[in-house]
Amino acid sequence: MTLTSGQIKSIEDCLVIANEIKALSIENPELGFDLPIRDFITVMQMLTAQSYGSRIQNRMIKELGFKKVSARDNCGDCKDTFGDFWEVKCSIITPTNLSLNFVQVRPWQNIRYIGIAFDTRVKPTNIEFYRLDKSQMTAECEIMKASSAHGTKEANKNNSNKELRFDIKIDPTDINYIRWQKYRSNFAFEKV
Repeated sequence: MTLTSGQIKSIEDCLVIANEIKALSIENPELGFDLPIRDFITVMQMLTAQSYGSRIQNRMIKELGFKKVSARDNCGDCKDTFGDFWEVKCSIITPTNLSLNFVQVRPWQNIRYIGIAFDTRVKPTNIEFYRLDKSQMTAECEIMKASSAHGTKEANKNNSNKELRFDIKIDPTDINYIRWQKYRSNFAFEKV
């Protein structure tokens, strides 16, 4: 495929906007928190995954009405009003990232899990919200053959607190995606 001069001009215009958003994001860790969730996700796509990951997570913690907890507490990302601890995993689904990624799952922690997939391949963005308790996540790590999130198998041999990772492909024909529908939750965002 050869790009036209019109497409190149559109890319240049997009880069100007992306650079403006990146500059604003340095000054404001809550950039876009006031926007409806789908608009917020559109803005986050102008940032790198390393930059938008924690921003989306923090926005979701706020949307849920949960309280953020310190990483040094070793009990997930946040706590709900009942005192239960949660780990929040979010992924933006695009034509090149087809999966909801669960990275740094810590089986030794007594926590629950929330996974949120923002599927931008469709308009409006489709939002899929999943909730799993500790035993469900333990079972899924086994079913999905979760691997080490860091290091090699040999390096992790004697590591009792090994962080795991696996992905759920957001595809209605995928057997794992079909199974995961039992974890689906209807969460209504205030601003959609």
